[in-house]
Amino acid sequence: MNKTIYSVLTLVTIGLIGYTGFYTSTVAPTQPVAIVATTTPTVTEEIPAKNILTTKTGKTISIVETNPNGESMSTLRIIPKGFEINGEIILERNKLSNFFLIDMNNDGFDELAIITTSQGSGSYGTVTLFTTTGDKGLTLVETPEVTEDLTKKGALFEGYLGHDLFSNSSGVLLREFPTYTASDTNSMPTGPSKKIFYALGEIAGKYGITLSGDTKPVLTSTTTVSISVTSSSTQATSSKR
Repeated sequence: MNKTIYSVLTLVTIGLIGYTGFYTSTVAPTQPVAIVATTTPTVTEEIPAKNILTTKTGKTISIVETNPNGESMSTLRIIPKGFEINGEIILERNKLSNFFLIDMNNDGFDELAIITTSQGSGSYGTVTLFTTTGDKGLTLVETPEVTEDLTKKGALFEGYLGHDLFSNSSGVLLREFPTYTASDTNSMPTGPSKKIFYALGEIAGKYGITLSGDTKPVLTSTTTVSISVTSSSTQATSSKR
């Protein structure tokens, strides 16, 4: 009887050992579960060196333009770095034609001039100005644009039909354009070229522009420029072209 029980137990033990070996050899071991981070990694944007301006004090301002095919308007991103205030600025403007730094009030801190040009035969130029507000950040400066009244006879922009060129004339923003007579075609102006000077002034923390023709203003660090737009006969108001 004991031998019989022993034999049965022996057979059961051998069977269990064989089953365990078979299971172990045929079932793949469980792999550890990989934990994937859900946070999107920060992507460093590659901005071409030609689109990055460096101020006198070492701050940088980048300009990035997005212009969909067939669209006349562009989206401009202005990305300041190194200032106390570095928020990105988005503008909807005509196509970008130029941008540069210029110390317009001779205070040792640069202003940013962004030049955009409309599409079409007129190629009307517009300047958007930002002051760096004592090197703290970018502040938009109200810049009057050309109105119909300013193009009338005797006014500051008499004979104006676009084709502007903006430049830095020793710290004064200069706008040049051809002038037209009543019989001129857009491609053949016969009037003299004209210069308009933009001077930046500040009164009680508010910045503004004075326009003058023919005579270039001379600015020093202590110069106070009235916040207005003047000509010999016409006061300008701001409008979009």
